[in-house]
Amino acid sequence: TVFKTYQLAIATASGLADATNDPVQKWMVVSLMLNLAEILSDNGEPEKADQYLKQTAKKAADVFKEAQNDTVSFKSARILLLIALYFSDIRTAGTYIDFIIDMANSKMDTLDATDAILLKKIHGETKKAVEDRDNFKKKNLSGFHMEY
Repeated sequence: TVFKTYQLAIATASGLADATNDPVQKWMVVSLMLNLAEILSDNGEPEKADQYLKQTAKKAADVFKEAQNDTVSFKSARILLLIALYFSDIRTAGTYIDFIIDMANSKMDTLDATDAILLKKIHGETKKAVEDRDNFKKKNLSGFHMEY
C-alpha cells in the first residue's frame, strides 16, 4: 500500500539522514512525512493525517533547531508556521513568524541568490498567512487545502 511504501521511504531517509547528518536529507524526511499526511487526509483518514502532521511538526522542529544551512532553516520555519496555524497554535506560529520576518529584515542582503529568492517567497507567504490566518485553521480547510 501507499502508506507502507511511504513509511519505508521515511525510515530509509531517516537512516540516511542520521548516518550522514546532512540537513538536506533531514529535510527530505520532513517532506516525505508531509506527503504522507496529505495522502492520509485525501484518502478520508483525517485523524490519522492530523496525528502524522503533529509528528511531522516535531521532526521539522528538530530539523529547524539543528539546521546547518539557510535553505533548510527557512523551509522548516515555513512548515512549522503553517502547521501551527492549522492547529490554531498562535504562540508557536508567532515564533516562526518572528523568525521569518527577522531573517527577511536582517539577513536578506547577505544570502546567496537561491536562498534570497526562497526567503523572499517565504516572507511573502508569511505576510499573507498573517493577514489571512483564519483561512489556514483546520476548521476552514478541506483536508490541508483551502476552499476556493
